[in-house]
Amino acid sequence: MCFRCIFQTSLGKNPFVAFLTRAIIRVFSATISIRTSDKVEINERKLPSDTLYITGMAKPMNVAFKVASGDFVNEIDALFEAGHYASENSIQIAKLKRAAKNLINADATAGWTHLGMVYAVVGNESELKRCFRTARNLHPDQTDLVNMLTTYAYLGFCSVVVELYSEIGSPERGNFPTALMTGLSRGAFQTSASFIAVAKRLQIDMEGLPVTLAEKCAEILRRFDLSDAHVARHLDAAGAVLRERRVFEARIPEILASDVEGFMTGVTMVLYIKCEPSDIASFNFALAQKEYELKVVKHFAFDVVFAAAIGDGE
Repeated sequence: MCFRCIFQTSLGKNPFVAFLTRAIIRVFSATISIRTSDKVEINERKLPSDTLYITGMAKPMNVAFKVASGDFVNEIDALFEAGHYASENSIQIAKLKRAAKNLINADATAGWTHLGMVYAVVGNESELKRCFRTARNLHPDQTDLVNMLTTYAYLGFCSVVVELYSEIGSPERGNFPTALMTGLSRGAFQTSASFIAVAKRLQIDMEGLPVTLAEKCAEILRRFDLSDAHVARHLDAAGAVLRERRVFEARIPEILASDVEGFMTGVTMVLYIKCEPSDIASFNFALAQKEYELKVVKHFAFDVVFAAAIGDGE
């Protein structure tokens, strides 16, 4: 049975039905693996009542590194894409720290930003925040800010991402569409919709971007008074689970939006993890526990689940 078919069966506006169905999805995800693609995928299919069921999958997150050296860029990128945290005591991390510290003498903001990214790949949150705070105090340029945005996204600090994205993601700041996918991946649907409206006025080319998906998600969530902050707070619980388990997502989440009267109305985000399908149940059970611990106010119109990802060609 197709994973997406689960979303099309009984998830309507009834909060109990929505909760029950998504609980089933979380358990079901433990027995499946989803083959993902590097292509942007937007599907629009007519369902009952002539309403849209939309899904979207975006390319993996790529950090727009401000180059210190080609080797530094490639190594950090590879460490993020490995899917798990690196060892802070490794020779590789020691070399990267030295490279970032040396850069501080030539370009302080870029150096502190790079050093923060090194601490990110090893999961040292306190040092990451210290480095980024220092860089922010030095008035970083747009490239450094985008690097910070993407690094926080990798670590699942979704509320931080939403706040920073609202500051730097506008087309008028020059970071659109680079920041758009990162903002969407961390729940900034309303902000993204407003940025898309600006981009349309400025006649910015948005070919290949999930514009319809973003606008539809924003419209659905706005209908139920679910702000970006509310969605990000929910996603923060998922990020906390990933940090506790010292893993990164395999790629930007898949976003599913459906608006079918009496059938299914809501937005669901699927977070892909590089692991065996049998391990996903523990991630979703941990997510439910973390939602309770963080007192997440859940709403039937939005949910997040983990699923196993198998990269193309594996």
